[in-house]
Amino acid sequence: MNNYIGSFARMEKKYILDRKTMTEFLARISEDIEFDSYPKSIINSIYFDTEDDKLIRRSLEKPYYKEKLRLRTYTGIVDNKTQAFAEIKKKVDGIVYKRRITGEYGPLKAWLSGEGTAPNGGQITKEIGYLPQFYGKMVPAMQIVYRRDSFVAQEDHELRITFDTDVIWRNWKLKEDGNAYGFRLIPEDTVLMEVKASGKTIPLWLIRAIEDCEILPSSVSKYGEAYRITKEAAGETVPGTKEKVRFNNYV
Repeated sequence: MNNYIGSFARMEKKYILDRKTMTEFLARISEDIEFDSYPKSIINSIYFDTEDDKLIRRSLEKPYYKEKLRLRTYTGIVDNKTQAFAEIKKKVDGIVYKRRITGEYGPLKAWLSGEGTAPNGGQITKEIGYLPQFYGKMVPAMQIVYRRDSFVAQEDHELRITFDTDVIWRNWKLKEDGNAYGFRLIPEDTVLMEVKASGKTIPLWLIRAIEDCEILPSSVSKYGEAYRITKEAAGETVPGTKEKVRFNNYV
């Protein structure tokens, strides 16, 4: 993960399927895709929010513009020196924009929590540092961890297809511990697929494969779904989630 893009924009579409359908789908498109540079990874993200959850509440209302702040690693076990990425993820009119810097996990986490110094990251560091000024103090709010299989189109490596499984979440001990453990978010047989393209369209061969395999589109957000579960378990109503898929795996 030493070589990375600090800023990019793309269209992202999400789908829900089961593992059997994923196997059938991959067989259909096998001649058009190949493994990504990192074909298998563990995505470990800690999302930061205000103490009154401004960012995720706004996100669930599906506004024209929304943003999230997270600290991401690519391993289930982390320590203060693990390579990490501090990211702003913005979505404007259906297009996703990401701005990120890299550094060691411990210093980046302290900085995002308002307890450390800003790293040297130029304009992106300034943009991330502005969020607490605009929204208020940020704190670690939710951890989402999952396994990801990644592919790219053979003729266009900017077209990516990813499959996320074994998604878990937790919202406790986030300040002390960044290792991967928690409750299962989605059923074991469920797969979350994302298609990511540099433009607003995806190729016909991929559209046909999705339709032939009857793969369902979804707007489900991992962080949003975990947040909904915690709030509804506490008897609170979460806005903007009536049309969302309900996994209900809270234990």
